[in-house]
Amino acid sequence: MNNEKTIYMLTNEDLAKAIKDGIKQYESEKKKSERQEIVQNTHELLRHFLKFKFHFEQVKHVALFDCELITLKSIKVSKAQARLLYNHTIRCIEELKKTEENKVRAVEKMYMDPELGELGWYKRREKVSYLLNISEKTLDRYLDFVEKELASLLFGPAGLKILMLV
Repeated sequence: MNNEKTIYMLTNEDLAKAIKDGIKQYESEKKKSERQEIVQNTHELLRHFLKFKFHFEQVKHVALFDCELITLKSIKVSKAQARLLYNHTIRCIEELKKTEENKVRAVEKMYMDPELGELGWYKRREKVSYLLNISEKTLDRYLDFVEKELASLLFGPAGLKILMLV
């Protein structure tokens, strides 16, 4: 039995390369995490789309205790921001619809149809797949695809171009 230990010698170049590779891997994982967060935010935006729309369409006046001026300004700013994001989302959906009409129609039925909005997730999913004559698995793939594409349109450079077209 040989109990000798092997000792590895690293040169400065090897050490520098290892550090550089480690930094690249860290940055790659960080970018991937940021992309996943953007897609998750897009999913949440779509999931709560009808409530979001209600926020600035139905809430005309808000009666608060003393109706302080600061509170009213805050509500007006919040409504304006909600309207801006809503309009930007609609424009991005219209842009995406030009190339992926069937997939976008599935998202519109799933998240933006007020008639189906009251149903629970699984009942709504079942109803939408029936209405569009596609399987629930296909519907899930459509939703994932559109959420990723919409995330890049909403929050990426292409989204800024769409936003500038106002």
